[in-house]
Amino acid sequence: MGAAASLLGILVAFGRVTPWTLLIITFLLGTGSAFLRPAWLSAVPLLVVKQDVPCALTLNSMSFNCARIVGPAIAALVIGRCGVSALFLFNGISFLGLVIVFFHWQRRFAAQSSDGPVTMAELLAQYRGILLNARLRALLWRTVIAFFGSAAIWPFLPLAARDNLSGGAGTFGTLVTILGAGAIIGGFVLILFHVHFSTETLLALATILIASLLLALATCRSLELLGGWLVLGGAAWITLVSTLNRVVLDAVPEGTRAKAVGLYVVAFSGGQALGSLFWGAVATAAGLRTTLVVAAAFVTVSLPARRIWHLDASKHPSMS
Repeated sequence: MGAAASLLGILVAFGRVTPWTLLIITFLLGTGSAFLRPAWLSAVPLLVVKQDVPCALTLNSMSFNCARIVGPAIAALVIGRCGVSALFLFNGISFLGLVIVFFHWQRRFAAQSSDGPVTMAELLAQYRGILLNARLRALLWRTVIAFFGSAAIWPFLPLAARDNLSGGAGTFGTLVTILGAGAIIGGFVLILFHVHFSTETLLALATILIASLLLALATCRSLELLGGWLVLGGAAWITLVSTLNRVVLDAVPEGTRAKAVGLYVVAFSGGQALGSLFWGAVATAAGLRTTLVVAAAFVTVSLPARRIWHLDASKHPSMS
């Protein structure tokens, strides 16, 4: 990921960026993220005691949203002083900090011995065994559905800033900042009150608020009014992500956790990718407002999925 960001900075400096090179570099960044996220998420339960895992997952999500707020401000400062190419080079170099932390980080628990390399047949057998877990299968389906619908938020947020608010890059940055601030506020609320609500209640509340945000993006012409919905939408987003993260870690024993998280990341990213492609095609044919309304309707009608793929632990036998 650092190499891809640095390469982009070099290409920008020499004026060699094309749509295809940008797409390829974006693909490389996504590939790096696919390697990073399962390991990152799987490491969280190793750092805290079991009862603190939900709070730790929420704090982890909050840190990403803090970066979403601080990042654009740093980017504006670097661009203003040094230019766009320097920004991407700075981004690439910043990954060295993660490399250093990972290199020096050690598990507090003794590493389990390995039986040696695993063949492809053994690996496929392990995944087949993991997929026998009914709660995990339910989670994967729910993840695809949830992020397929909510994928309409991110590509259309800049269009809402331009078309509905008659704004530019500054307005878009403000909307992203408000969304991130809402996620941070929602994270604190979730840490304080998550024990009082079931998994399905939290997911239902998040789903309703995300559908409401999509309608707000379609209809609001006021920055103040849309900002209020973005705060609620940010809180809904962190509730959705943190709750699903907790379920995947709770659904399987530690020995298969990383592989289960890998499947979860595939469902998460696949739902977003398919959703972005689908809603983009709909927007091309029907326009921004119609697409956002249809996406909100899809998110709303996905609520009955809880009856088919229930995620509360009480509905599934323990696998740990």
